[in-house]
Amino acid sequence: MGAKAYTMIEEVKQHFTSNLEKMKGDIIEIGSERGEGSTTFLKSFANQNSMNFYTVDLDKNVYDGAKSIVGKDAFNMTGEEFLENVYPNLDSSSGKICFAYLDNFDYIFPEIESRNFVKEQIELYKTYDVEMNNDNSKLAHLKQSKLIHKYKSDNCFILFDDTYINHQGNYSGKGGTSIPWLLDNGWEILNENGGFKREFARYENYGQWKSTLKHQWFLLSYTK
Repeated sequence: MGAKAYTMIEEVKQHFTSNLEKMKGDIIEIGSERGEGSTTFLKSFANQNSMNFYTVDLDKNVYDGAKSIVGKDAFNMTGEEFLENVYPNLDSSSGKICFAYLDNFDYIFPEIESRNFVKEQIELYKTYDVEMNNDNSKLAHLKQSKLIHKYKSDNCFILFDDTYINHQGNYSGKGGTSIPWLLDNGWEILNENGGFKREFARYENYGQWKSTLKHQWFLLSYTK
């Protein structure tokens, strides 16, 4: 997970303010906080701006933590299940998504794949009948992106964490498949902390290159 990428919602608010508009719609987080504070931050932001906020996580322990922060607005399931089957039927929702923070379904970077905590995560996913691999991570984010596109407000934003441009110049990480699809469907990149990854050739190996990255994310916007 990126180091406080979720605070980019403040930039989104500034985007509206500069156009003398208010943010309209719901805030959704898929991948609740694991100690870094995203759920707490986004819930506070939603309260301050009179918006609905929902957070979703497949991990029961993480869900329990999120529930202690947001109560009934925390959901224990996949993001795709929530967006397809639950969100459209929520009495409390506006039915339109203004901001979505996608930081779920762990992505396995090459230099960490042999570490114990990754192996533990793979086993945890198996308990939910889910195979944890990078293709499935990208696919999950793509399904979520398409559903967010379906329920987007007139001005909508999606923030992908753990997403970057690889040394071949292609989008990779969690949003690696989603970003090209969104760009083909009317979205544009508003901001990023991932473009400098094109400079991979400056480093001797992937590990050295990855060690220079504090966090990497892409913020996309859609305007009707």
